[in-house]
Amino acid sequence: MSEAFIRHIDELKACGVFKDAPKGQVEFGRYNLMYGWNGSGKTTISRLLRSIEKGHIDPAFYNDDGELPTDFAFKLKMSDNAVIDHKNLTGFEDKVRVFNCDFVRDNLNVDDGTAKPVYYLGEEQGDALKEFEAVSEKLKESEEALDKINNDHKNKQDRLNTQLSAQAKIISDNLADKGFNRASISKLLQSLDFQTAWSSFTLSDIDRDNMIRASKGVNDHVNQPLFSVSLPHAIDGLLTRIQEIAARTITKKAIEELDNNAALKKWVSDGLDLHQERQECAFCKSDIGAERIEELNQYFNAAYKNLISDIDQACADIEAYITDVKQTNPVDALNLFAEYRDAYKSTIQVFSQKKTALINNFMALHAAMLEKKNQSFSGIDIAAASQSKTLFGELKDAADAVNEHITKHNQHCTDFQKKVNEAKDKVKKHYASEIYEMFTQQNEELKALEEKKEEEENTKNGLQTRYNKLDGALSTHYFALDRINKLLASFIGRKDITLTANEKGYSIKRNNVIAKNLSEGEKTAIAFCYFISKMEEKAFEIKDSLIVVDDPISSLDTNALYAAGAFIRMHLQHAHQVFILTHNHRFFREMYGWISVISFASHDLVLVLLNDHYTSASF
Repeated sequence: MSEAFIRHIDELKACGVFKDAPKGQVEFGRYNLMYGWNGSGKTTISRLLRSIEKGHIDPAFYNDDGELPTDFAFKLKMSDNAVIDHKNLTGFEDKVRVFNCDFVRDNLNVDDGTAKPVYYLGEEQGDALKEFEAVSEKLKESEEALDKINNDHKNKQDRLNTQLSAQAKIISDNLADKGFNRASISKLLQSLDFQTAWSSFTLSDIDRDNMIRASKGVNDHVNQPLFSVSLPHAIDGLLTRIQEIAARTITKKAIEELDNNAALKKWVSDGLDLHQERQECAFCKSDIGAERIEELNQYFNAAYKNLISDIDQACADIEAYITDVKQTNPVDALNLFAEYRDAYKSTIQVFSQKKTALINNFMALHAAMLEKKNQSFSGIDIAAASQSKTLFGELKDAADAVNEHITKHNQHCTDFQKKVNEAKDKVKKHYASEIYEMFTQQNEELKALEEKKEEEENTKNGLQTRYNKLDGALSTHYFALDRINKLLASFIGRKDITLTANEKGYSIKRNNVIAKNLSEGEKTAIAFCYFISKMEEKAFEIKDSLIVVDDPISSLDTNALYAAGAFIRMHLQHAHQVFILTHNHRFFREMYGWISVISFASHDLVLVLLNDHYTSASF
């Protein structure tokens, strides 16, 4: 605004009560005092000038549809002939300050939701409070929406769980499977194999009942072990040794008495071993001559002893074979399914025959070895040795025949359980298919609720973040309360009304008691003192600025009115240009008396009488 000031209003169209004004041009001065009744246009003039302060047209000029009247226009002529109109409002924001009812509304806000109302000073905190209240309401709505979503989800999930449990119980009862529960059927319904072919799992009533019966089949049999015929040593090696022993002969000195008596021969052989270091017979106590010992040693030489040792080892091996073969027995036929028993018994009978034949063969070999002891000086023929290998092979073949029937039995056990399991699987899938469409629909609805919940949670979190930020802003105190309280006492001429800082916002006390209901005059007074305190900030130069004050003394008594007049004189007299608007005749006269004194020499006082269309002025 530089050094220029508003000289006059050239145009007012569709601006509040002014339809097309002024009809007579009024030239303004440094101090301008406007008087008019309510509805005469004072607030309209102040809003016009506040539009310059804000850099945009005041919202009050807009219609209910958010549009300006089509013929809306205003134009101000400056003292340097510059023009400010409704199309060009920017650039003057730091040079204009307007106090009116809108300033009171925007800068003194109250949160009266508690027993002790909390006030907020300043347009920033006022805006923050309004947004805080709006955000609080939205946050509450969001929390309620979340509660509803959660309740809907829980109720829907509970209903689904009830239906799943009921269907699972049907399956559990039909299959006598106590382990089949809600989780089991839910897992089945969610399996990919089931979902891709669920409609094919539905059975007719007859098929369903057949599968239920098949699922209850009881198998009293278990798998039986297969058996094998094995011997501790390879039979080929044993037979080779037996034949070698049978063919072996030894050279000896003949002693006819021993040759003719096998028992005596053994007795003497054993005794000779015991008397190698003795000279007296342990039996008869007679002396044994050296010649007799030598004679017997020649008869029982090392070759003979080795032969006897080999025969004994062969006999031991044959006995071990016989023991192993005797202990090789298949399972009892009663352990097999009935349909396999007769054939199984036949193979067992053959096996027993082959087993007996092999045992007899081994016993013949054993007897031949014992016979060889008595015929150590000549070879013997053992016919049984040529049959042993064949008999052993026949025994193994008989064992394989027995195992074939055991294998059939075991496969039957496996197949039986497999068929039972297949029947159970069909029953489960049948009953699951009955509720698949319901299950799918319910899950889709649950998923939609979960997505809605996630979206609402994001909304709630965003609101909560904004709520916390606004709450912090409202908890910040930007103003020096001591200064405002001093201004307030000066303005109304008493100290009974004061502001105190709370954790959030401010309390207003009347005689040290929190005031719950402020009068319009008290609200106006507090807001006006805040208005003055803002003008005292370093960034604002009052001597270069336009100050507009619209009715700052609403409802004040006479004494307070005089104090207010003095207060205004003190704080506004150095302004570059002043507009004071009032409907109070007493206040008008108070201001007139002050301004007429300070502007007497300069003729800077302009008096304007407002009526319904801003028509007259006097100087």
